[in-house]
Amino acid sequence: MISEQATGTVTGRGRTVPLRQSQLIGMAPVRGYAVMVQAITTNAGPADMAGFTTTLARAVDKVARAR
Repeated sequence: MISEQATGTVTGRGRTVPLRQSQLIGMAPVRGYAVMVQAITTNAGPADMAGFTTTLARAVDKVARAR
């Protein structure tokens, strides 16, 4: 799993707005496929790690059970 955080500013229409971004990327090989889940939050605080982990586990399980 990869976790990144970035800060910066966006300028336009005569104003500058601060930008905070968190990104989570999880990947797993399953039955010959690469299952990847990505979550990005913008100005909403840190990403929900528990929710992300649950989503990744469900995606892996779904591919594992597919026929």
